[in-house]
Amino acid sequence: TMDKESLDEILEFVRVPVINAGNGTDEHPTHAMADLYTLFKWRPELLADKVPAESRLTIAIAGNPAVPPTLRCLLFGLALFPQAVEKIVLFGPLRGSLTDDQQYALEQTGIQVEVSSDQHPNKSVLGIAKSVLPDADLVYVHYLQPVHASRMVIVEAVEYLKEDAMVLNPQVHDDNFPRLLNDSPHNGYFAQAQGSVFVNMALYASLLGND
Repeated sequence: TMDKESLDEILEFVRVPVINAGNGTDEHPTHAMADLYTLFKWRPELLADKVPAESRLTIAIAGNPAVPPTLRCLLFGLALFPQAVEKIVLFGPLRGSLTDDQQYALEQTGIQVEVSSDQHPNKSVLGIAKSVLPDADLVYVHYLQPVHASRMVIVEAVEYLKEDAMVLNPQVHDDNFPRLLNDSPHNGYFAQAQGSVFVNMALYASLLGND
């Protein structure tokens, strides 16, 4: 639903479990679970009790962490697995600031949060890519920039990714970015979509019983 208040209104009248699959600009926990499933399917060693610092992820995030529910919930989800994350870097002209509760949740776990200093609103996608992408293990793209990026610019930006880096994008219907990675080894959003099926099945089984 696009209505932020609908979940609270529904809960007042039902006595059965309710799965929130997105309520407007507020929450999207099932999507965050699918993101985390994709992440740990990709690197299962991150679920160990202790992960060496050199193996923990640097995650570059393009978008405003306070607004999109997919991104908001992902950050709270990452806070549950601090052993997996070394650093989160916010980048891109549309990036914003963490909310107080996001900042608190991440700080309590010891996860570092940085804001890329390359933030001039007229800075090109390629210029930002050069400063952020070479160090990123995971790139989560919610918004890339306020104007359409050309195919050439995005293809060039992808060249700055680490060889084994993965890209996730919840806006797979957006032609500006995702389709350019359809045949790329960095593409994680097909796995992201497939993983959501298993996550939903697990939720139903958990709530309805395994029998």
